[in-house]
Amino acid sequence: EVAYFTNPQLPRDLRTAHFLDEDTIIITGAAGLIQKSSDGGQTFQIKESNVNVRLNGLSFIDSQNGWAAGRAGTIIRTANAGETWSTQNSGTTQRLMNIFFVDDQYGWAAGDAGTIIRTTDGGQTWQSSPSGTIRNLSGIHFTDRDNGWATGFLTVLRTTDGGLSWQEVNVGLLANFIDVRFIDSNNGWMVG
Repeated sequence: EVAYFTNPQLPRDLRTAHFLDEDTIIITGAAGLIQKSSDGGQTFQIKESNVNVRLNGLSFIDSQNGWAAGRAGTIIRTANAGETWSTQNSGTTQRLMNIFFVDDQYGWAAGDAGTIIRTTDGGQTWQSSPSGTIRNLSGIHFTDRDNGWATGFLTVLRTTDGGLSWQEVNVGLLANFIDVRFIDSNNGWMVG
């Protein structure tokens, strides 16, 4: 992540993908890249993100509304299935690695130096959510507005109050956990 090209004619790395339905796919990547396919991945069109930083995380709550997060505290939002994007003020300059929304109001983003931020108004405002760690975080997932997990370098965190407080969880394994997903408050997976 030392350098990358911003020339749109040169290939850029891709970071995350989300299927909105069986035909519609959104992909994010370096230099603010957003690509959209409406034919199941046969062809992709580049969409203007209005940012030029690497976009690392992507979260959609339905087929229209989504957010992406990236370097320098960047958060962008779409309300029309990725056709257009607007910037939100995250209140941080830390690199954000992942973002997750449970509905149109409640969302969280995680990143470097233990950064976790949260919103309760769809991203119009973001507040710091002290994680209790300075380790880099790369995964975040919630099952509802209260219960969530964050993962990262040698770190697994859990909250039961919407991210107002976080507790470290000992999983018996030292690893760099890249991402996390839970299907309910007790069953989930981490990868790293």
